[in-house]
Amino acid sequence: MIGLTIISFGTSFPELVVSLNAALSGHPDISLGNAVGSNIANLALVLGVASVIKPISVSLDTQRIDWPLLIFITIVFLLTAWFWEFSLYAGVVYVLLLLAYNFFMMRRGKLTADEVEEVQVIDSKGQMIRTALILILSFIALIFGSDVLVDGAVAIAQF
Repeated sequence: MIGLTIISFGTSFPELVVSLNAALSGHPDISLGNAVGSNIANLALVLGVASVIKPISVSLDTQRIDWPLLIFITIVFLLTAWFWEFSLYAGVVYVLLLLAYNFFMMRRGKLTADEVEEVQVIDSKGQMIRTALILILSFIALIFGSDVLVDGAVAIAQF
């Protein structure tokens, strides 16, 4: 469960940095387009290509819990976009919904002590320093890349 959470946040982190950069640069429309576009790409492109390569079976839990939650949050998003605005309060509501969903998923995915395998992630101080250095350099590259992306998107839009 922790690995899945770290992977999901890790893959969404570039989108978060781009959206924050765009909003702080005075281009909140890019943030909104980034959020909507990444969800469309993840659902349609990634899931579509993956299922063409190999059919994906969907568990009953996913159908009963995850799909209704996806539909619910989509309706909340549409209502926010249609009737209100994406303000500080809406942002707080969305973050609280995310935290509640993650808490729910962690409670649902709890493993017993017998099911947990002990895995050694970092085996030496040198490997830990190397991993930390890669993480820091990646973060710097991500910030630089988001600047380039936002500036490029604004230039294309103005053109």
